[in-house]
Amino acid sequence: MVSDEGIEMFYEAVFTISKKKGINYKSLLSGSKSHPRSKLTIKENATELNIKIHAEDLSALMASSNTVFKEIKLVEQMYSISINSVNKAKSKNI
Repeated sequence: MVSDEGIEMFYEAVFTISKKKGINYKSLLSGSKSHPRSKLTIKENATELNIKIHAEDLSALMASSNTVFKEIKLVEQMYSISINSVNKAKSKNI
């Protein structure tokens, strides 16, 4: 694959992750990102998040995958905190 900048991408990784109910990942994640040495594409369906990374070297592939996994973890933690806050508020009103 060749990037928009004409750089040949030699490494590729594809990840499929099961989604947690209630989270719209694509709107919360960076979406489609291009970096000087990698390109990231994120697609979402009802049950899965599909991530494809093309990179010109292994270091760029690892950096891009780490970045997107950290973002997913952060989104899920934020969602968990908000759900716990709502549940606590409901239990206080009973």
